[in-house]
Amino acid sequence: MLYFDVYTMFKIPVLIFKKERGIKRIAGALLAWLFFVVAGIFSYLCMLLDYVFFPGVRKVEVKAPIFVVGNGRSGTTQMHRLLTGDEERMSFFKGYELLIPSLVQKKMLAGAAALDRLLLGGRIYKRIRDKHDNGLQEVRQMHDWRMDSSEEDDFIMLYNFSASTLITFFPYIREFHYLFYTDQRPEKARRRIMGFYKAALQRQIYATGSNRIHCCKSPSFTVKIRSLRETFPDARFVAMVRNPAEMLPSLEHLMQWYWDKQGCHSELSHEAAKALSDQQMSQYNYMFEALASIPAKDQFVVHFPDLVADPKAVVEGIYERFGMPISPSYAAFLDEEREKAQHFVSKHDYEKASGEERERYTAQIPELALRFGW
Repeated sequence: MLYFDVYTMFKIPVLIFKKERGIKRIAGALLAWLFFVVAGIFSYLCMLLDYVFFPGVRKVEVKAPIFVVGNGRSGTTQMHRLLTGDEERMSFFKGYELLIPSLVQKKMLAGAAALDRLLLGGRIYKRIRDKHDNGLQEVRQMHDWRMDSSEEDDFIMLYNFSASTLITFFPYIREFHYLFYTDQRPEKARRRIMGFYKAALQRQIYATGSNRIHCCKSPSFTVKIRSLRETFPDARFVAMVRNPAEMLPSLEHLMQWYWDKQGCHSELSHEAAKALSDQQMSQYNYMFEALASIPAKDQFVVHFPDLVADPKAVVEGIYERFGMPISPSYAAFLDEEREKAQHFVSKHDYEKASGEERERYTAQIPELALRFGW
């Protein structure tokens, strides 16, 4: 089932003119919106063509997928990259693959890359890679975004305008509340949104091998847990948890950096940061409420300090819970990651929460604060 959120698509330019200031920012936001419209329509048409050229994609089963959920800046990226290090078992989206959801697009890109290697010795690829690396040096101090590494599944739904990560480009969080809480939407809308996501996973698994387990990381999927379980009844969840006094300042700093770089005025970025903070705090309790309805064998909770201290031990616990053996090659990979963790020093510099803020955060989630010693 393919779905395109026309309502949100047309809502964005209205909000741009209502919320933004300055010709440069308004023009930039409109260009970003136009890019998503054109790319979205093209991707949608290519996904329809998949059914013509790759009819077997309809029959692909998405078996027991693993979803890494939790608040932003709670270790979801690190956890996801540890799990997707099991390359023999896992299917996942690399950064560039989130831009090309259809099999037709994947084939087109593969053909273009082959011609580049044959005729130009890979010069086009090298130029794109160098520009990409140079352009992302600053943001990588805060988030290690890479086009050739595992990334967040929610981005695959940018093109149909149902992704909550639209707020990265259009920080109108209160107006886009419904994009976060898919679980609270009417059944018809919920099924259409998740149907599109399932169709994207079918294509990725078709491309990478039908025997693979899809492994997803997406903080925004935390408030989609019930919808995910409804769509994939055997879905499993790795739930990341971090002290909000550490998580929220880090997340707000990262997002405000994005918005400031795009030219958003300070009033809008501060308003968006406050709305995001409120949304993230409500997400804490929601995650555990949703997990309460899922059997223990299909979920694993990871406290961020445990992941930092010994990533291999955490992964071993997950694999044991989910009944998956660890291969010798993957065990060697985990040994390397454990060694790196012992010498890792974060380069993300941000102002920590004050004592008063810490008390305010923990007062909103007293049971979790007691459980995790916050």
